[in-house]
Amino acid sequence: MTDRLEEIRRLEEIGLATWPALEIERHHGWDLRAAAGVTKRSNSVSPLVPSTLPLDEAIDRCERWYAERGLPPSFRLTELAEPALEPALAARGYALDPWVEVMTRPIAAATPPPGVRLDDRPTDWWFERFMELRFERGTPPEVVRGMLEQRTAPTVFASIADGGAIAALGIGAVHDDHVAVYAMHTVDGNRRRGLGTRLLAGLLAWGAARGATSAFLQVHSETPGARAMYGSAGFEAVHRYWYRMPAP
Repeated sequence: MTDRLEEIRRLEEIGLATWPALEIERHHGWDLRAAAGVTKRSNSVSPLVPSTLPLDEAIDRCERWYAERGLPPSFRLTELAEPALEPALAARGYALDPWVEVMTRPIAAATPPPGVRLDDRPTDWWFERFMELRFERGTPPEVVRGMLEQRTAPTVFASIADGGAIAALGIGAVHDDHVAVYAMHTVDGNRRRGLGTRLLAGLLAWGAARGATSAFLQVHSETPGARAMYGSAGFEAVHRYWYRMPAP
């Protein structure tokens, strides 16, 4: 395997280790994750190596596994997936979802900027704002909280307050020598004030203090502003992933 594919595999494994699911099972080389339908990453198959089963049988087993949980099957694909998998999914009617870019940058020890609060658990104050900003109404909060609180990787819940309310928030988690950055969000009305840049600096400083030498994040193709911000912060694209999901 080339150095590039090895790096993709390593980053994918960091992503799986730092973004939780309530249930994780390995089926003949593929990782199956479920969390009552909350977030695509936590409710999808990650085929990082070829399945040890014939391809159609492997897909059939995944479909049954998700059906048993009342969930639609979803496949999170990268260059690591065996070449025949995507055509096989397309033939079954799985639609293509927009891609997500994985970006990294080196980091060094630093002092967190003033005003960035870093908590080692999701406080009620932080969690309520997180639910409001990141999830549709009706998303079960107990599922989200369960996902956040069962993490095995060291995790921090970051925020910047303005007038007693959270104006920006995010999550950081360390695995091996990387700090993974997730759920960055600046509240409407607070944009273009540098809050996202300050929050990111706080998360990277926290990660460096825990031994991380690189940072890792994922940016949706439909958020060009975020991609530009991370690019200006020194992040460079490494690879992409995308989903194949049953057509609506």
